[in-house]
Formats: sequence, structure tokens, C-alpha cells
Amino acid sequence: MFKKFRQIYWSQRDRGMGGRFILLVMVMIVSFGSIAGLGVRNVVIHNTKNSNSKKVTSGSAVSGEAVSKGVSGSSISSDEDSFEDDYEDSPEEIGQEQEFETIDTSGMTTFLGYMSDAAYANLVDQTKNKCKELGVKVAKKLDYQKMGATDFDVIGYIQLGEDKVYECSYNLKSDVVALNDTTYLPTDIEQMAIAEKKAEAEKLAKEQEEIKKKAEKEAAKKEKAKKKSKNTKKKKKKKSSKK
Repeated sequence: MFKKFRQIYWSQRDRGMGGRFILLVMVMIVSFGSIAGLGVRNVVIHNTKNSNSKKVTSGSAVSGEAVSKGVSGSSISSDEDSFEDDYEDSPEEIGQEQEFETIDTSGMTTFLGYMSDAAYANLVDQTKNKCKELGVKVAKKLDYQKMGATDFDVIGYIQLGEDKVYECSYNLKSDVVALNDTTYLPTDIEQMAIAEKKAEAEKLAKEQEEIKKKAEKEAAKKEKAKKKSKNTKKKKKKKSSKK
């Protein structure tokens, strides 16, 4: 049963409603406890009333029973109303939920290129919470990404609003995702991407130059061997003609 409760809680947490789920469970526990307490109280009152009925007139007993039922019914009705009030979302909570859902994270879907659905949903929730803290409405993934400390770590960058950048670290093996603050600006990430592309282009050009030089050396070596072979044949021909 506890395992099932954890699964339900994780499901609600991934949807951003983990706090509400815990609050609802606590309210239900308190309400059920109150109802059980009222039941015990009614039994005690009923037993006490039966004990005292032998000492009073029948009319008085009937009157006392009516009063007791009236108080008991009023208490239960009051608790039920309180439970319904606690269960319903307040206008403030509804407003916060609507505000949370209106944050635009459509520009982050490229994370799904290497991230699992569960990890992506977790990242979106973290990002929306950061947007809510900063008071911004849009979050998008920047094009630049790189490998982390190991071959399983991928680091990407998310722009929140106009100029705030967060780093997203994701482990392909453990499926763990984390969102970390940075001091970068979006232009800094663009410069990183340009510098990396330039370095890759220079590396490719260098490799091609080395391949070209190696090919030229091989061609020169073959040409030299060919000339040497021709000279050897000429010398042998001259010797045979003299004889």
C-alpha cells in the first residue's frame, strides 16, 4: 500500500501538484479522525444518557435525547462543511496553477532528442518553478551543448526570459537531471558555440592538410622509385650492348 502511495505521489509531483496531494491526504486523515472521535463521543453520551434515564422522568429523558442528537448532528455537519471547504481550491491557488500552466516551455522540446520523457517532465517542472521565481513567462533551450565530466553527462543551456541562463546537466545512465544557476548571458553561450565550431573547422582543416601532405610524400616516393627503376634498366641495357 505504501508503494502505491509513493507511485501516486510521484505522479502528482511530476505534474507539479505534489504539495497539494500531501495537503489533501493530511486533511483526509484529520477529518476521518474527527469523525471517528465524534462516533466515540456519541457512544459515550448515549451510555451516559441511558444511565441517567433511571433517575429522571421519561419526558426529561426524551428532551435530553433530542438535545444530544441536535448537538451531535450539528457537529458532524460542521465537520463535513469544513472538509469540503478544505478540499476545494482557493481562488489564490487556482490563480497560481493557471499562471504556472501559462509559462511557455515549447522551445525546450529538443531536449527530448537525448532525454527520457520522465526526465524531461521533471526538467520542465523545475524550469517553470524558476520562471515563477523570476517572474518570466518563456523558457527555451539554447543551441549549444557539450559533454560533461564523463561520456554519460550532457550539459545544455536554457534561456529564461530575456537574459537569464540556467545550465541543465543530464546523466544518460542514471536519468538524473538538474538545473543550475549561471552568470552567463545568452550572448556568452552564442560565443561558446561559435568558438567550438571554429575550433572544429580548424581541426578538420589541419587533418585534411596532413592527409594532403602525406599523399604528396607518397606520390613523390613512388615517382622517385619509378625513376630509379628506369635508370637501372638503362644501365643494364648499355652493358648488354657493349658485350
